Amino acid sequence: MDAPSVAVSHDGKKVATAWMDQRTGERAAYLLLPSGQEVRLGAANASQSHPNVTIDAEQGTWAVWEERGGAWGRSPSGEVTQLASAGQFPVVAWSEKTGALVAWEVEGGALLRRWP
Repeated sequence: MDAPSVAVSHDGKKVATAWMDQRTGERAAYLLLPSGQEVRLGAANASQSHPNVTIDAEQGTWAVWEERGGAWGRSPSGEVTQLASAGQFPVVAWSEKTGALVAWEVEGGALLRRWP
């Protein structure tokens, strides 16, 4: 296991984790939801890295990771979105005022955007 990330809900009752490993022979990112369900992030035919996770005010889990040279995300509904076509080391945070915020490194700088 590499690159673990952990998130705790505001009330301290829910925990989610994300990590990457090579159990299938390729580098893949995984998410463990507060329900105990484990989900592979990203496409089965691509490698993923640097997952990050947060929990929102409604106890929904948001996850981001690096795949195919860009930043990808999974919303609490399970919808997967390409957040950036270029970038690495994505991170996600939750604010009740702004919602999900994602930042990632690109060409020596950093970009930040609201999601969705």
